[in-house]
Amino acid sequence: GGSGAFLFYSSDDRFLVKSTTHAELLVLQDMLEDYVAHMRRYPGSLLARVFGLHSIRMYNRDFHFFVMANAFHQTDENNVINFRYDIKGSFVNRNAAPVVRNKVVRCRYCNTRFVFGESSDACPQHPGGHKPNITLKDNDLSHKLKLEPLQGAELLEQIQADTAFLRDKGIMDYSLLLGISSAEYEIPREDVVEGAVAPRGSNSSASAPCSGTPAEAAAPASASGSRRISVVRCDGSRPCCSDYPQSPRGKGGERGLPRPLAAACVVGASCYYVAIIDYLQRWTLRKRLERFVKVVLLGLDSTGLSCMEPHGYRLRFTTRVEDIISQPRVTSHMHLRPSTATQHSHHEHHL
Repeated sequence: GGSGAFLFYSSDDRFLVKSTTHAELLVLQDMLEDYVAHMRRYPGSLLARVFGLHSIRMYNRDFHFFVMANAFHQTDENNVINFRYDIKGSFVNRNAAPVVRNKVVRCRYCNTRFVFGESSDACPQHPGGHKPNITLKDNDLSHKLKLEPLQGAELLEQIQADTAFLRDKGIMDYSLLLGISSAEYEIPREDVVEGAVAPRGSNSSASAPCSGTPAEAAAPASASGSRRISVVRCDGSRPCCSDYPQSPRGKGGERGLPRPLAAACVVGASCYYVAIIDYLQRWTLRKRLERFVKVVLLGLDSTGLSCMEPHGYRLRFTTRVEDIISQPRVTSHMHLRPSTATQHSHHEHHL
């Protein structure tokens, strides 16, 4: 992993084994009772679920590791996570690390394995060749999540609850792990459907990835076979190409003037994977000294450092996440409904 920990995945990809330090082990043991209570109260918590904490002794050394849920587990093997982000809300040194030459990686666009720096194969989905599907960071994220308003508001409120728990435990330096799966959506032309953008390969031509006010019905086909497309953007407007008859022979526009060419498909996010990870770092004396050195001696921007006290870290983190999700702040009339179940079998938690 990026923190230097060793990661191993189960054969079904549902679980991962992650090595940890003795200090992190003590933090989890110290807050274990409250952690379990929080997870029971909020079944939809985004905190990465820990199922077991184990230690083994080899070569006269103790090795500690967690058994955790894999936040990127996919039930559909054809579903590929094209973009992975580690978001902290900071901006100093928050760019993805360069990929080591000759390392075997997967392309984020076509999911093909290739040797970075050596492969000259063309990527069928991206001009300029394959791009490694590495974990990106805050400064690499250049777009917002597209969620339904209610879903986005509920996600933000859960993040508020989870980060409040971490703040009260003196935790900082955690991350929002974000995975984005992309899909290709075909713009229907044979059958004019108002406001429809169907996923490529879908049997339905009326499934839209986002909502909007349908445009006016398209004009029927003319004698030459031309059609007006009726596809709406999320704001309810139509693409500029929809104002032009789409000739199958690609002739010029009215009076010979050039016209834009209509796209056959669009590519966008189809689903998101979200979790809060690396939440076992407390605001210790060592972290205070680290911040002092970076701010006073190195002159780095204090507002952009990952190393920050828990209250300030949570405020900056949630502000950044709200900006990414592009939703208004959670209003007072919306509340999470914690689980009221209090009966749990004793074998559910073994740490």
